[in-house]
Amino acid sequence: MDFKSIKLEESKKRANYIKDLFAQNKFRLNESSHLGKLLKTVENSELGKIKPLELFDILDINRVYEALVVFETVGIERTILSRIRKGKLDFNDSSDDDGKNILFELEIAASFLKKGILVKFEEPDLIVELLGKRIGIACKKINSIKRIQQALSKGAKQNKEQNVDYAIVALNIDNYHPIGHLLEKKTRNEALDFIHERNKNLYFEQKKEFDKYLNNGRLQSVFIDSRIKTDILDEVPRFNNLTMTTGIQTEKDRLLNEKIKEILGST
Repeated sequence: MDFKSIKLEESKKRANYIKDLFAQNKFRLNESSHLGKLLKTVENSELGKIKPLELFDILDINRVYEALVVFETVGIERTILSRIRKGKLDFNDSSDDDGKNILFELEIAASFLKKGILVKFEEPDLIVELLGKRIGIACKKINSIKRIQQALSKGAKQNKEQNVDYAIVALNIDNYHPIGHLLEKKTRNEALDFIHERNKNLYFEQKKEFDKYLNNGRLQSVFIDSRIKTDILDEVPRFNNLTMTTGIQTEKDRLLNEKIKEILGST
């Protein structure tokens, strides 16, 4: 695999950033942990000798870095780093993991922070103030169809308990894409269109469950979120993590709907 396929030196710098961030917060990363092994893989990788499984590890480190670096200007809570350190953070394992849960919360929070909107890590998971409204975001990772109803129910309940003005559940469905595979498309737009259609298909397959919470006003928005490793043939570097977040919204507040949809867009 050549240098044009992936920016290895940049990935090594990102791995060092992660290690330094934990060290600055007086956390020792266990080299035998999955995160420790990912960092070691990136550190030891050589141009022209990257194996397929090493490529996946490099992309995973890039994903962790991109979630953390956004908080550089505002600081990140030690409790968040502690949850990441204690979690498995194995993206090739579909089982529940608090490390991946908090990483998803960081990724959603980062979308707001990039727009200059402060985020509080409070119940339901995230709280933001936007257009004079208090918005609650419950972030849920699901690994089966059966978990959708449970995630929507819990997210709606958490938002109600916090008495927010606008309730959102963000559902991450990474594990619906075959683990250990790259999504290969000619262009970025083709890949985004494919992921968007997949997200929409999940909504239509489970429309009754989604609409139950949207139509009775318990939720104002549900966002179906996919973060997938991709091989984009027309891009340099070819291999990247691609995000598509697809929104299903009520008519409660159209201006707020559009603002939130703009923030939680594709990257």
